[in-house]
Amino acid sequence: MKKLLSAALLCLASALPVLAQKAVTNLTNNSEYDGLTAAINAAASGDVLQINQNIDLNTTINPGAKEITLQGANQNITVKIGKNSKNIIPVVFNINSTAACHVKDITFDMSTDESTTNFIQQTNGSLSIENVIIKDFTTSATNGAIRLYNSPVSTTIDNLTFANCSFPETAPYNILIATASSYPIIKGKCDFTVRLNNTDASFCDGGITSNSQVGISYSSHTETIPVVKDCDDIFKFNLNVDGKMLSPKENSLYAVNKTNILLINEVDGVKTGTGYSALAGSAGAATNATTGAVIVVNENVNLTTSMNFAGKSIEIRGAKPDVAITLAADRALANAAAADTHIAIRDLAITPQAELAYTSFIAQATTSDASVSFQNVTFKDCNTTNAALIRANAGGVWHIDGVTFENCSVTPASKADGTEVTPLVLTNNPGCSVSGINNGLTIQVNNAGTNSIDAQGLEAGNEPIILTLSGAAHDHTLITNCENLSLFEITNSGWSFQADEQGGLKTLDRQIVTGIEEVAAEADGEAEYYDLRGVRVNAEALTPGLYICRKGGKVSKTVIR
Repeated sequence: MKKLLSAALLCLASALPVLAQKAVTNLTNNSEYDGLTAAINAAASGDVLQINQNIDLNTTINPGAKEITLQGANQNITVKIGKNSKNIIPVVFNINSTAACHVKDITFDMSTDESTTNFIQQTNGSLSIENVIIKDFTTSATNGAIRLYNSPVSTTIDNLTFANCSFPETAPYNILIATASSYPIIKGKCDFTVRLNNTDASFCDGGITSNSQVGISYSSHTETIPVVKDCDDIFKFNLNVDGKMLSPKENSLYAVNKTNILLINEVDGVKTGTGYSALAGSAGAATNATTGAVIVVNENVNLTTSMNFAGKSIEIRGAKPDVAITLAADRALANAAAADTHIAIRDLAITPQAELAYTSFIAQATTSDASVSFQNVTFKDCNTTNAALIRANAGGVWHIDGVTFENCSVTPASKADGTEVTPLVLTNNPGCSVSGINNGLTIQVNNAGTNSIDAQGLEAGNEPIILTLSGAAHDHTLITNCENLSLFEITNSGWSFQADEQGGLKTLDRQIVTGIEEVAAEADGEAEYYDLRGVRVNAEALTPGLYICRKGGKVSKTVIR
């Protein structure tokens, strides 16, 4: 009887409907709630509230004196913000008193209507934001989406995204820091703007990703107080203050008067920035650069003296990619002619003086352990009667990544076979590389029978890279780490590329076709077909064209129509 009763109870239990999980779960005590406000009101300090499904919210979250963690069950959870009883969109978070609020993995949808206030106000307590998206937030408030003022204890912002948000034209910033009592920590991906509304306000770089660029503005700031603490990388930030630029000092960034050139030297691991009016010359930044230095070009400048960095590793980059260096007659932008010399140039435009025809190079590496590299650089209207604009020989190498040549040329030189060669870039030895998207790039490869170019990371541009080969040998791997035939074009008549077994491209010439005629064949056998490069093709998948056919010891040309 007991067994029958137990079985009946089990059947009854299995027949009961499964209760749906409520909107919010207190993971600390397993309590469940229909709404977020009720869950916060009932929570004790230290509780973790998990939002299990998309929900609506029309009241302000105010933890009071409690420490509460608010998190989404996954990163797709959305909290839709609506109007309160006064028919306005409320401040979503109000952090004051001794409250501590941790918010993570939530999207806040603010598309209900235009707000007249902030998304978050923090006047005291602690706040941390991690993997949060604020979308469709339109406000008429002139103090940002996040407003920090009075005496916050601590603030950490990690991977915060503003999506389709709109702010007043007179106050187009996302975060307002109007306090000097604490220094907010910003980290992760941070493509937003910060306004320092206190002359002594600062924030800390807790690990901002290098591909982010935080916009910074202020009306006035104390010169002896850093703008950004715990950071010496000016390229993570964009200071939008007329006549000012960021400069590193003692692992922090300060606002200083803007100059044409900012030289950042590093000594014993400490970077220090110094302003210069000229790029080269006895009083120029290049002359005073130590190895490892970064030369930042803030405004368009003229180069009237060649730059030779013997035995130094130097980076020259534009504060913005459209900043231009204008070259005087035959002045070398980068001459790496001594061992242990490495010159990297990036985010710049290179132009000559009007109607200038070079009789020399713009950049070269001409000894072992020397290199010149270009990344995100545009050469415009550069012409030379020399061998090339960029060249490498005697063991030196160049690296080209995302370079564009606009209206550039080299005066043609005649080869032994009467053809003309017009390379913009030249190499005589292995070790050079191309990557990224390049446009207008033509390369002369000398000693091509033993030479090679690394093409790892190369992407398609508007046209293929044009190669002219000298001294090429049949069946030699000229391009390594790339099997895409469409990325290159060979000017040599009769020469072509074929993918090799190592993931590269090897050169082929017409010798392989004549070689077919000399191969001894079986007296009988199936027909074998080769294209005009000598590459064997599938006999059952021939497309219209001319082929070499070998069968029964005979070789002939066959037309497939």
